[in-house]
Amino acid sequence: MEGITLAFPRAQIKRIMKNAGAKKVSKDAIDALDKSMEDRAVLLTKLALLLAKHAGRKTVTDADFTLLSKIISALENNFVQEYIQEEEK
Repeated sequence: MEGITLAFPRAQIKRIMKNAGAKKVSKDAIDALDKSMEDRAVLLTKLALLLAKHAGRKTVTDADFTLLSKIISALENNFVQEYIQEEEK
């Protein structure tokens, strides 16, 4: 992944990875996480824009991201609960 432009500072990504428990981190791993984070940021922004439009606004606000975070958490919690129930059968 030589010569790619990162969306986020490499040192910041490395710090996040180390804080998550990674002892050593390769440049390729940093580049891969950067790409994943950028893709996720684009997706989240598009979803927040849908919430803003639904509210009759053109401007995306922090409230859109707060609501989106709650929606995603609820979906994840529901998924986990369904998975646990399936495993218990």
